[in-house]
Amino acid sequence: MSIDTPKAPNRGQRITADLLRRLSAGSVQVVGGAGANVTKQGGSIVVEQTPQIQRAPFRLMSIQSISNDYLTCLRLYRGATTGGNVSVLKPFDLLHDVTYYPQLTTLTTVAAQTATATDGTTTETWKVTPDYAVGSIILAYRLYTGEVDGSGESIEWVDLNISGRAWAVA
Repeated sequence: MSIDTPKAPNRGQRITADLLRRLSAGSVQVVGGAGANVTKQGGSIVVEQTPQIQRAPFRLMSIQSISNDYLTCLRLYRGATTGGNVSVLKPFDLLHDVTYYPQLTTLTTVAAQTATATDGTTTETWKVTPDYAVGSIILAYRLYTGEVDGSGESIEWVDLNISGRAWAVA
């Protein structure tokens, strides 16, 4: 029996847990995927649609505050903010972490959008350009980052940097 084309058991056939699992998995695929709850009730298999929360991978966000490596934002939906604050990681090439810059020996934070960079011989002050501003709109992508914000919460959004921000010598 294939999960892609589930077949009903023969009359009188014993329904094992494995057969029921395969029938249920196939039924979920036929009904529409991860929006169905398939259960066995008595001698019947019952398929119920379950409400799904849309988790869009891309989202417009309004910047509320700016930290060294992340932004605190509100999600936008049809021009209005929704939900509570969300932490959005800055693009990896704007993080205040020397491990992202193999050509540097040190990267020292001066402010949320300013750092001092040293390559062993030259020291420069870098500033994010164009700078982030409270109230600006960014486009973010939902992605496990492995990073945490100032309160220890996991950051699940990354700024896609469609404004082309980069470090520039101040």
